[in-house]
Amino acid sequence: MPRTRKMKWGMLLTAGLALAASLVVAPLGAYAADVPTPELKDTYELENSIYVNRSPSGRYVLYGDTSEEKFYLLDTEDWSRTIVDIDSESDDYKNAYCFSADEKTFYCFNRANDSVIAYDLSNDKSEEYPLGSAVPSDVLDDDDGDVRLQISKDNKSLFITSLVYDSRSEDYYAVFSVVDFENSNTTTKYEFTSSDDYSLDGPAWISNDGKYGYVIRDYCGDDYDSHSYYDVVTLDLKDKEAVNTSEFDRAGNTVVVNDDGAAVGSSCYVSKKGDATSIYYSNLEHNSLNQDGSLVLGLYNENCDGLGSSSSELESLEMIVVDNKTGETKWRTKYPNDLPFMSEDEYGALSNDGRFALANGSDDNDNNLLYLIDTKTGAHSQINLRGSLEYDRVGDDGYLGSAWFSKDCSLIYAVQDNKDDGFRIDVYKSGISQQSLLADSQKEDSSSSFNPIIIVVVVAILLAAGVGGFFVIRMRKHSKAYGAVANNTAYTASQQTMPQNFVGQQAQAQPQQAPAPSDAPRFCSSCGSPLTPDSQFCPHCGAPVKH
Repeated sequence: MPRTRKMKWGMLLTAGLALAASLVVAPLGAYAADVPTPELKDTYELENSIYVNRSPSGRYVLYGDTSEEKFYLLDTEDWSRTIVDIDSESDDYKNAYCFSADEKTFYCFNRANDSVIAYDLSNDKSEEYPLGSAVPSDVLDDDDGDVRLQISKDNKSLFITSLVYDSRSEDYYAVFSVVDFENSNTTTKYEFTSSDDYSLDGPAWISNDGKYGYVIRDYCGDDYDSHSYYDVVTLDLKDKEAVNTSEFDRAGNTVVVNDDGAAVGSSCYVSKKGDATSIYYSNLEHNSLNQDGSLVLGLYNENCDGLGSSSSELESLEMIVVDNKTGETKWRTKYPNDLPFMSEDEYGALSNDGRFALANGSDDNDNNLLYLIDTKTGAHSQINLRGSLEYDRVGDDGYLGSAWFSKDCSLIYAVQDNKDDGFRIDVYKSGISQQSLLADSQKEDSSSSFNPIIIVVVVAILLAAGVGGFFVIRMRKHSKAYGAVANNTAYTASQQTMPQNFVGQQAQAQPQQAPAPSDAPRFCSSCGSPLTPDSQFCPHCGAPVKH
């Protein structure tokens, strides 16, 4: 075989390997990419104001104006403000309001008027709805009662949970009410009182569909030391009866309700049916929820009871992301060696997909820093803040954390001290939205035995082999076809004569073609294609044939 033909096949093989390399390099680059450094997008400064809270998506910031003694909702997209009526004197003012699922409406309990005010945030309008008997009179008359508001997804029903203190029994009882907005009447109301061995000073709430109520109880019986500390009672609000009781050992006051159940604190998840799943490890600390309460981020040290901050203890420290519903570990990675140890308030703010977290720290010159950490790899970048975080905390207490992600993780918000009488909100482009989508598409944890890079390599090699094989087979068929044409032409040229005519005239035999010289080339010296013995030019590339 001429050298030129081998060179052509070699070029095909090289092209196939190049294709395989291109397919492999792209995912390798995606996995090896550094955590981006967020860039400042916008900022807004407020004077004579205190930061109170934020909406679940992070778009709206609730703050109080100390000079006007009023509360406002600040829209971080256009910095427009909506004044809202909140009773800040009561203990429940952080539970007695809620947003609709699309955050277009804000609902606020008005104790003085026994009503709920619905604020349309798109056109700065509001409407007041009377509650009738939905809220017990003891709560209306006494600021010690706790009221929690929730709204159905269709915005037609309001769910109200009241914890009412009974001075005679020196304990609380719970009242669950469902109010129909269209008719302004209470469709469901159920009062629950606990037994003597339990107290009801924990949180209470209603499922997103309004069918079930839940109360957290503290156990205070005689065998307290051998009994679980808490349990959750699930109540069927239509049938007005308890349908489930589930024990667990660790609770919190923060409740994040979603369609499947609710996250209670950062260590327990209660399913819609009332089954409690505790993700509590003896050494899992500094826990933080994502926005819908489905994931928990914690720090874990298997070598000691508690986290510690010495260099040896930090060496064995891990970051763990846990599925809050099942208690199963999603992934875990080593805590970055070059990051200082974070206290509970300085660590948290988990992104909705669990892939990223925020942590607050400082450098050797006491400059305030905000770290963006990849919870799967431990890689991180940092933001140089212009002030200290408000309340010096990142971790969640309800939604009180002063740094958080937007719902799609494309933005990072940081509320910082501005002056003695105000604060500033900085909004950063995170640059991580595409990486988050990649993390979501993987749908695997660190314990999985399937490495996506290996899968891509195998697919690329098979694809390259298939492409190369296709061209090789095609070239072989092409060569055989040209060989058959050459042989047939040589045979007919040496045997064929002109036929006689049919009018009786003697036919003149045509002279046979002279045989080709024995040294005639069989393949083109330019492209390697097969030639016929009498060819003057290559039928494939047109190059002249040298005899």
